[in-house]
Amino acid sequence: EHDSYARAVASAGRARLAALDVRAIATFNAELFTQYAAKQRFRVRPLPGAVRIDCEDDLWRHYARDPGFLKHFRSEDNATCVRPISPPFRPPGWGGAYNGSKVRCVASHDQRAGAQPLFCTPGAVVEEDQNPGDKTLQHRVITTTRSVQPGTSYAPFSEFPSAAKDGIPWTML
Repeated sequence: EHDSYARAVASAGRARLAALDVRAIATFNAELFTQYAAKQRFRVRPLPGAVRIDCEDDLWRHYARDPGFLKHFRSEDNATCVRPISPPFRPPGWGGAYNGSKVRCVASHDQRAGAQPLFCTPGAVVEEDQNPGDKTLQHRVITTTRSVQPGTSYAPFSEFPSAAKDGIPWTML
C-alpha cells in the first residue's frame, strides 16, 4: 500500500548518506547516541576491569604480545583518536588512553578441551597425551610452576587487566 512512499524515503536516505563525509557521519552518530542516552533511565558505568580505547594505537598496545608485533602495527596517527589529542605528548606519545592494559589470558586463548583448556590456570603447565589411533586429547596438569607469558594479563574481569610482570615497559612503547 505504501511501497512508493517507502522507496522515496529509501532513495532520499541513500542520497543524503552519499553526500556525507566521515566527519559528518561521526557528528551524526554522536548526536544519535547523545539523544538515545538521554532516554535511558540508568547511568552507564564501565565495569571495574574495563579498558578505555580512544585511538587506534591504544588498541594495538592493548593486544600486543611482544614489542616486535607492536612495532609493525602501530600507526602513530592521532587522527584516529575519538577525542583530539593536544601536545605535549607523554609516553607512549601516540594515542590517548593507553595505561598499561593487556589482553586477558582467557580472552586470547581457546579454553576448549581440544585446544588450551588449562593454559590460563595460574601456575599450571600442561602435558598433552594423544592417542594416534583416535583424535582425542587428554590434558592433565603435571606441575604448578610456569613462567609468565609476555603481553598477557592474568587479572580477573573484575580488575584492571595490567600486564603480568614480564619485564617489558609497555607504557613506554
